[in-house]
Amino acid sequence: MPPRITGLEDGVHLEGNVLNITCEAHGGNPLADISWYRGYDKLPGARSSVSGDSAISFLSITLERSMNGQRLKCEAMNSALDEPLIDSKQLNVLFQPRRVIIRTPEGMRHQLLAGDEAKLHCLSSGSNPPAHITWNFYPNGEQTPLVFTGEVILNETSRDTGYTVENAVTFTPTEEYDGTLIRCIASNPMWPTSKNVTYPLNVLYAPRLLVNSPISVVVAEGDSFRENLTVKGNPPVSAWRWRKNGSTDAGMYTLFAVNSVGTANVTIQLTVEYSARITSISSPIIASDGEIVLLECEADGEPRRPDMVRWMRNGEEIPSIKKSETHVTLRLNASKESAGQYICQADNGIGFPGEGTAYLLVNTAPRIITLPFLSRAAGPLGKELSCFFSLSVVKTFRCSSIFCCILGGRARARCRAHAVPDADFVWDRAGEVIQGNNTKYGMSTIQLDYSTFESTLWISNLTPDDYAREISCTARNSFGTDSVHIPIGPPSPPDAPLDVHVTNTTLNTISISWTPGFDGGSDQTFEVRYQRDGEDIMHGINTSHSNLRLSGLAPASVYLFQIRSINSRGFSSELTRPPAAFATLSEDGTAVAVIAGKAEGAVHCEREEHDIPEVSEDDHSVRTMIEVNPNGYMQQIDPSIYERNCLMEYEFDPRDYPASRHGTMGRSGTGTYTNMPYPEPPHDVPLYPDQSLTRRHFQNNNNNSPQHLLSTFIQPSGVRAGPLSYAQLDGDLV
Repeated sequence: MPPRITGLEDGVHLEGNVLNITCEAHGGNPLADISWYRGYDKLPGARSSVSGDSAISFLSITLERSMNGQRLKCEAMNSALDEPLIDSKQLNVLFQPRRVIIRTPEGMRHQLLAGDEAKLHCLSSGSNPPAHITWNFYPNGEQTPLVFTGEVILNETSRDTGYTVENAVTFTPTEEYDGTLIRCIASNPMWPTSKNVTYPLNVLYAPRLLVNSPISVVVAEGDSFRENLTVKGNPPVSAWRWRKNGSTDAGMYTLFAVNSVGTANVTIQLTVEYSARITSISSPIIASDGEIVLLECEADGEPRRPDMVRWMRNGEEIPSIKKSETHVTLRLNASKESAGQYICQADNGIGFPGEGTAYLLVNTAPRIITLPFLSRAAGPLGKELSCFFSLSVVKTFRCSSIFCCILGGRARARCRAHAVPDADFVWDRAGEVIQGNNTKYGMSTIQLDYSTFESTLWISNLTPDDYAREISCTARNSFGTDSVHIPIGPPSPPDAPLDVHVTNTTLNTISISWTPGFDGGSDQTFEVRYQRDGEDIMHGINTSHSNLRLSGLAPASVYLFQIRSINSRGFSSELTRPPAAFATLSEDGTAVAVIAGKAEGAVHCEREEHDIPEVSEDDHSVRTMIEVNPNGYMQQIDPSIYERNCLMEYEFDPRDYPASRHGTMGRSGTGTYTNMPYPEPPHDVPLYPDQSLTRRHFQNNNNNSPQHLLSTFIQPSGVRAGPLSYAQLDGDLV
């Protein structure tokens, strides 16, 4: 009987598996010899055995993909046969692809561009049976893939190598695909496992900022900020560009990120919070009595809030018309009562409120302002002295004043008036109008604020006649006139300042103000003396202003103040008495009570060198010779004006020079109001650091004589700038 092969009944055999097959030849005498062949090649390694009348051969082989399709033969041969008996089976070996690759199609760039259609090929070669290809995409690194089947574009077989399959997948990549892996899977249900390959995606895309635009950033004025911006792009950003609208720090900032694919931008809206401030205010407004006027105020600030702008007067809010969050209008009926200062305040909760000042000015006739330092004039301001009398006086007599003959020099008279809208000034002497701008008289007029005007009259080459007659100043406009008489006297010591009062206090500062007195005929400065209550150290500060802010003081402390005036001739007034007591605030901001009258007893101040000794009240008799020019005149002088070796000493008492004023009122027949571009009145208070006082000693060259001198004969070298005043001479001339 022919042999029979067993062990290949299932017909499916995988590459690499070990195949155990048997060939049995039954009967024959002698029993058959069994041989194994694969094709024409005899296979070694078979094991033979006999079972009864059968010969059996066992063969174990490891399957290879090259065996696929080959025939396996079993030959049984004995001496009774001329040809061997044969049984054969065909081998069907299953094997996975030898190679799986992903590639880009011919002519296509290896790099993919986001948003553009892309195609990839997966090639599976050398498999049996043919591979079934699927694609797995993992955008954003997700665990669950997106599965694509693609399209089979090649399916061929080779006797030697098996099946080759090529599959193409078409997709539109996004930037989320960049850097992720695509997997091509070659599988077949007849294979125990699949074979796959991965391919990293390089997707090019324009820069993208990982923030929502616009970005809103809010900072306080004066602060800085940092904003981190994350940008994705492939390839990396090659250039950064910033663009800004406007010149202020606040506004829109645009960042441009550029690479070879494109450009992305992000906008940053920067808001700078700053305290509200007044940007526009209508001032001054000039109107006639009874007219309706509108005061406009506009403000700016960040943030803007409802009712952030308001009108105020005397610390109280005034109802106004709101045009917007930043614009309010105040409607007023012009009158004497409504005239004055109005405050526009803007407050948005950031920092201190901003304020602007508007003035409503109602047309009015001039009104002369009577202040101590304007009530009289003095001269001369120069140093020209002449003596015209020449006669001898040999007489023992008592005098109560001192005179000298003084010619030349000049005096200054000032006249200040309140008027709306303006004021003209006319100066006259004994009813005769003074014509200015000549060798004798000079005039100038300035505007001090919206409604205050001042005229200055300079009188040169002073003569006795100038002292004998008063001058008058008349301020006038279309609504009326007002006048004042100003006497002219010789230079004198300045008057003491008046009304010393505190204007503001803080933890370590005190601000004070005062009213200047008459300057004695020359420019004056003020010496402010102060000391902490209970201490012996006295401090002094000189200022040309009539207000002062002292800093660096101790909290919750009482300070005692005295002020005197010193004019450019070196004369000084008395110190203000009693000393004024003012206190700084305590640490918690509360005011410290000042006990009335405490300051007077607490101040101990040594006499400064600027002080002039008190005149002795003792009577003195002096014998002297006076040479007088018959054409001269006698005038009281003070020892600080002249060197003492040029003068004789006598006692005297100064005279006062009161001022009087007269006025008439008129009205204009028409009334309108208008904005006038007048300058804003000054309001800043200067800050003066502590300074040492300059000290000068005035020594008396007569141990027992009084301190005021009489002379009608003065050497030119003896002149010294200082005040003069009239007095009476009590004595006999011989």
